Amino acid sequence: MKLNKQAHAILSSDTKFILEMLFLLRDHKDWITIEEITKATGYERRTIMKYTALLKKHTDNIPSQPIEIQVKNTKGIRCILKDRLGFNQFILEITESSLSIKILRSIFFNKGLNSIKFIQDNFISESTFKRTIEILRIQVDSFDIHIVKSGYYYYLEGDEKQIRYYAYLAFWLAYQGSSWPFPSIEKQTLTTFLNQLLGNSFQSLQPIHQTKLHYMLAITYTRYQLQYKINDLLPIWQNYMNISKEYLDQYKCNYMFENFLLPSNEVFFFVTQLQAESFIYSTYIGDYFMRAHKNSNTLSYEATHILKKKFKEEYNILTPYGDDDLFTYYALTAHVHSHLYENFTEDLAGYEVNLYPKSQYPELYKKIHDFIVQLQNTHSKKTFSNVQYLHYRYILLFVLQKKPSYFEEPLYINFITDQSPIIKELSISKIKAHFSSKYNLFFVDDTAKNKVNIVVSTNSIPELTTLFFDTPILYISHLLTNSDLKNLEIYLLQIYKKKNNMFL
Repeated sequence: MKLNKQAHAILSSDTKFILEMLFLLRDHKDWITIEEITKATGYERRTIMKYTALLKKHTDNIPSQPIEIQVKNTKGIRCILKDRLGFNQFILEITESSLSIKILRSIFFNKGLNSIKFIQDNFISESTFKRTIEILRIQVDSFDIHIVKSGYYYYLEGDEKQIRYYAYLAFWLAYQGSSWPFPSIEKQTLTTFLNQLLGNSFQSLQPIHQTKLHYMLAITYTRYQLQYKINDLLPIWQNYMNISKEYLDQYKCNYMFENFLLPSNEVFFFVTQLQAESFIYSTYIGDYFMRAHKNSNTLSYEATHILKKKFKEEYNILTPYGDDDLFTYYALTAHVHSHLYENFTEDLAGYEVNLYPKSQYPELYKKIHDFIVQLQNTHSKKTFSNVQYLHYRYILLFVLQKKPSYFEEPLYINFITDQSPIIKELSISKIKAHFSSKYNLFFVDDTAKNKVNIVVSTNSIPELTTLFFDTPILYISHLLTNSDLKNLEIYLLQIYKKKNNMFL
């Protein structure tokens, strides 16, 4: 597990490397050499030793000692986890010590950031401050948000809905719900409001999803209290906000707005944001959203309907009849998100959760990208906007029904054994089950030897080397052990890279 690239951009360099080291050591659970860490992180030995010493200093200064970092010249480095809750608190303390997080808190929770006061309060040089804020400036620019300077003050400028969503993303990546980083309002106040606003729909959510709504609402509240308001929304936002307004009118939720010090328009905006969160669709309000999008034939519902139809035509992917299924929920929220926000390409998670990396499934990525371009050409780019965001979501939807290796270059295996046909079929089934998600495997007999990529045999008869003189042969046991599968993995990877002209 590693920090994703958005988390890397948000955290300062010292903090992100310390966290990356911590996660690597924790997940390894045993001694790991400097060379192994170098290979895993790409950092030089000197850099690793520097941050190991810094990490050990951090842990040694904690009275409760939730973790212990051990260093031995002959063995390397080891992390002993003693207290999981204490470890999470330690992660939080490291995160909050990040200079970039301190800048984010200051610039989001105030009208402006006084650079002189910030430098003095944090005992840093002016050059360190400028270097850190420049990194943040480059990142937020990609979301059409700008950090501008006036005298000694720094401000955020840009589309307020983009700023709010970035704040949601940034603070969730930084804190993961482990702490409450919003000083202007108590979490319990928001809990009361959300219970009144969403009722059973809020109460039925998992705690982690409830906390995500707390963060989202806290950002709406904080920005409004700073007098940053939602104005000049595009027509598509207005259409989706009408769905939110109709929901609130139907369930008579409007009476609570004044008590919460938010005008109705801000609450409509918050509820509209929920339409882009897939976990909401397991609740009653999610059912309401789905019916409303269908009845209004919104752009997102139209895109979802087209996607389901084209997936069936192109790839024979059959989805359940109607709209009450995971495929439809996820497709709808992906389209809502792509229509509401610009340039956001990743989900709100602090870690890489890419189950199907492009390096392993290049054809899958290419085919789905071409599929989206085809949809844009035959319909409208407005319907299928934000291709970068939709790309990976469509891949996930595809893999719900088809194996991820579906488009990849086929690998042909000739399985030879002296065992009974039923044992042979069971062995083939075991190999398929183990590798089908990674490789597009086909098992062939001797008649197709010209296209065989590898021979797998339980018998080392000399005739095989003659019959398949230029084909790799792997000899395995009759039991098809885990060791046999690991060896086969090595062979398949080498063959796959060679067929795809990849670097070996």
